[in-house]
Amino acid sequence: MGANKRIKKLEDNLNMEIQHRGLTLEQAFDSVRDQLEGYFAATEAFEDLDQARKNVAASLQSIDHLTRVNAVRTRRMPWYSGPSAQSSNWDAYRSFLMEKGWENTIPSIDESSSGVVASLYNPGTPRYESRGLVLGYVQSGKTANMTAVIAKAADAGYKLVIILTGMVEKLRKQTQRRIESDLILRPGAQKWHRWTTEDADFTLQPTNPGFQFNPSERNILVVKKQKDVLQRIVEKLSNTSANTKNDTPVLIIDDECDQASINAAGRDNEITTLNRLIREIMNHLPRHSYVGYTATPFANVLIDPSVKPDEPLDLYPKDFIYTLPKPKEYFGAERLFGRDLIDAEEPLGEDEELDVIRLIPEEEIPSLSVSKDDPDFELTESAAEALDYFLLATAIRELRGQCDEHSTMLYHTSHLRQVHGQIAREVTRLLQHRRDMIEKRSSSYLKTIEDLLDREMAKVPPSLYGYEEPDITDLVPHLHTAVRAAEVVVVNSESDDDLDYGNAEGESGKRYIAVGGNVISRGLTLEGLVSSFFMRTSKQYDTLMQMGRWFGYRKGYEDLPRVWMTAQMQENFYRLATVEADIREKIRVYEQEEPDITPLDVAVKIRQIPGLAITARNKMRAARRCRFSFAGEHRQTTCFQHKNTRVLNSNWSAAELLVNQAAQASSLEHVDRGVILRGVDRELVETFLNSYVIHGKHADLVDYGCNANHLLRYISRRKQQSSDNLKYWNIGIVQPRGNRLLAETEIRGLSGLSLINRSMFQELVNGDADIKALMSRGDIAIDMDDYVPGTESWAAIKAERVRSGMNVPLLLLYPIDKDSAPAERTVKGSGKVIESKRHPLGASAHVMGMGILFPKVEEGDDEASHYVEVVLPEPEEADLSDEEELDEVSAS
Repeated sequence: MGANKRIKKLEDNLNMEIQHRGLTLEQAFDSVRDQLEGYFAATEAFEDLDQARKNVAASLQSIDHLTRVNAVRTRRMPWYSGPSAQSSNWDAYRSFLMEKGWENTIPSIDESSSGVVASLYNPGTPRYESRGLVLGYVQSGKTANMTAVIAKAADAGYKLVIILTGMVEKLRKQTQRRIESDLILRPGAQKWHRWTTEDADFTLQPTNPGFQFNPSERNILVVKKQKDVLQRIVEKLSNTSANTKNDTPVLIIDDECDQASINAAGRDNEITTLNRLIREIMNHLPRHSYVGYTATPFANVLIDPSVKPDEPLDLYPKDFIYTLPKPKEYFGAERLFGRDLIDAEEPLGEDEELDVIRLIPEEEIPSLSVSKDDPDFELTESAAEALDYFLLATAIRELRGQCDEHSTMLYHTSHLRQVHGQIAREVTRLLQHRRDMIEKRSSSYLKTIEDLLDREMAKVPPSLYGYEEPDITDLVPHLHTAVRAAEVVVVNSESDDDLDYGNAEGESGKRYIAVGGNVISRGLTLEGLVSSFFMRTSKQYDTLMQMGRWFGYRKGYEDLPRVWMTAQMQENFYRLATVEADIREKIRVYEQEEPDITPLDVAVKIRQIPGLAITARNKMRAARRCRFSFAGEHRQTTCFQHKNTRVLNSNWSAAELLVNQAAQASSLEHVDRGVILRGVDRELVETFLNSYVIHGKHADLVDYGCNANHLLRYISRRKQQSSDNLKYWNIGIVQPRGNRLLAETEIRGLSGLSLINRSMFQELVNGDADIKALMSRGDIAIDMDDYVPGTESWAAIKAERVRSGMNVPLLLLYPIDKDSAPAERTVKGSGKVIESKRHPLGASAHVMGMGILFPKVEEGDDEASHYVEVVLPEPEEADLSDEEELDEVSAS
C-alpha cells in the first residue's frame, strides 16, 4: 500500500474514533497510535499517522469555518471533517445529482450540507439533545440540502432518521418517494430499513412492540405531523429497550418546521397536541439532534427559548441557526418583486426584478372571489389570459426541445376545498374551448396568442437569457400538442387527483393545470411552473411567502414564468421581500461580526408591515414589540405623495430652510457626488425632520397613520447617552453623475443645482408613488475626502467611515425631477430594447427625497439597549391558516 493510501486509511480511522466514540482529535490520535503499536514497529507508520492527524485537523478547521461564517451557533469541539472514502450514502446521492445534471450545484450542496452536519452533535457523544434551524428560500432546493445532510449524517454514525413532513398524505408520499429514489434505494448506498413506504405511513406491529435495529443498517421514518401517527411513534419508543435507545444516535428532520410543530396554545401553561408529541418523541431519545427546515422562520425565532421545569425542551433553535446561500440561478421574491434598501444606481443584473407580474383588474375581483356562502366562480378575462399564456409558454418550451420536461399552471384563488371542484370545472370548460379553437386553427384565437406573444416578449425578451424569439407559425404545432396534453387536476386534502410527475423514458412531460389551496402552499412541488393565477388574501407573512410556488429554479425557461395577482398582493410581496432580506441580513451580521454569539444570546428582530401579521397570533405568545436602534443604519424615503402639491412644496421648503441656515455657519463644498456642508448643528436637523413629511408606508420611520417621527425620538434619546455622537451633522445634496444632463433647479440661496432622475417603480394601492430606491452606496461616502468607493458593499463603506474617522451622522437631500422617466434598458449583445416595468414619475411638483446615515455606536455604550418602538395597529384577523384547515381534516 502506497503512503497516500496508508494516510487516507489512517484519516478514516481517526474520523471513526471521533464520530463513533465521541473522542477529540487528540484522543482519537492516541487511540489509533495504541492500536498501531500492537501491529507495527516501523517508524514510518507513526509518521503517516502524524500526517493523517494534520490532514484531519485541517479538514475539521475548514468545515468549522463554514459553520462559523454561515451560522449563529453554540461553540463545540469540531468533530466533522467532511465526506471520506467510506461515505457510501453521500457518494450515492452525489451520483444521483450528477445524473440529474446538477454538476454546477453539487459544490454548493456539498459545502452547505457539511456545514449543517458539523453543527449537529457528534453522534458518538454518550448523551445529547440538540435544536437547530436551517433557513433556506421558498422552492430553492431545501430538499436537496436536507437529503445531503441525511446522507452525510448517516455516514458519520447517525443510525435512525425521522423526517416530519407536512400534515397531509400527499406531501408525505412526495417526500418518501424522493428520499427513496434519490438516496436510500440508489446503487452503492448503505442498506436502509424503511419503517414507512410510499403507500403507508408509520404503523405499529403487534408482534414487535418496540424498535429493534440491525447494527449494519440505517433506519428511516417519513411521517406526517398528525396526532395518531406521532402517538404511534411515542408508543413504539415506550416499548423500546433502554439499551437500544442509548445505542442509537437519532437525527430528526422537521420539514416546514414553522407549520404545526410550534406550540400555538392560547395560554402560557398549555401545549398543543402536535408540539407535545414531538417533544415526547425527543424525550424518549437520549441521543438526538433536531433540525428544522424552513424558508419562513418568523414563527421559529419567536418560540419561547426558556426551559420550564418538568417539561421537555421546546423547539427553539438553541444550538444553531444556519443560513443556506441563495443559489445563483434561483428566482425568489427579490427577483420577482424587487425590494427596498437597494442601490438606486445598481445596473441591471442578477437581482434586478423581472417584469413578470400581471395585475388582476379591480373590477374582476368580485367575480373571482368565492366563499362558503357564495361559491360561484367566474373565469374573467385575466384568468383566461393566464391559461392562454400557459399554453403559449408550454409551446415555446417544446419548441426549445423541452418536450420531455414537465409544464404546470396554477389556479390558487381560495383555501376553501369545497369550491376547488367548481373552479376546476370552469377551467376545464375554458380549456376545451381552447382545444376547439386550436384544432380549427381559429384565426381570431391565433391572433390573440400572437398579440400575447408580442406583449410578453417585449417585457422579458428571450435574448436576455440567450434564447431566440419564437415566431407564431413555428409555435402552432406545439400549441396543438400542449392543449391536447393539458390536464386539470384538483390538489387538496380531499381530492383523489395526484400530480404524478413520473414519466417513463421517451415519454413527454406532464402538462398540468393545478387548482388548489393550502396543500399546494406547503411543500408540494409544481414542476415547470410557468403560469400562476393567484388571488389569495392571507394576512400573514409566512403563509404568503409559502404560497409563492412560482419561486425556484427555471433552467431553460428563465424568461417564461408569469404571475397574475392583485395590486395589493403585489405590494405585500414587495414589502415581504424587504422583510425577508432584512431578517437574513440581521442573522448574517451575527454570523460574521459576532462569531462567539449563540442563538440564546440574540433575539432576531422582524419588521412589521402595516396590515399584515408576522405569523399566527398564537405562535407569538413569547414575542414582544421591541425597539430597534438606528446606530450604523441607513434609511431612505422611497414612497411619496407625488400628487399632493402641498406636501411636496412643504418638504422642498423644509430642505431650503435647512440648507440656508446651515450655510450661514458652514461653507459649501462641491464634491464628486454633489454639495456638502460640514458640522451642522443638530437643532437644524431636528427642525428639518419636524417639518419633513415622511410617507406612512415607511413604518420604520414614522408611526402608521400619523407622522410621529422615530428618527426624532432616536436623536432625542441619544442626547441622554454618555457618548452622544449626533451633535454635529454633515449635510449632502446629491447630484446626478456622469454625462446625464437634467433640468437645473434652485434651492433658495443655492443655484446651479441639477435635478436627479428617479422614475416610479410601482403605484401604491392608494395611488401614491414608490420609486423602490433613492440612495446609491457611494452616496454615503459623499463627505469622505480621498475615498472613491467602487463595488464595496454598504457595510464595507460604513466600516471605512469608522476606520477613517468619519463616524459622523450624514443627512442626504435628493432633489428629484417631477418628470423623471424610466431609463432605456437593452439586452447586452443584441441591443434589443426591454420594455420597462417602471413608469414616469408624473409628480405635481419637484420631489425632495431624504436619506440618512447614523454613525455606529461604540461597544459598551448604553445605546445598545435602547431602541425605537414601532407601534402599529392590530392587523385584521387572518383567514384560516394552513394548520387550522388541515387540523379540521385530521379531526374528521
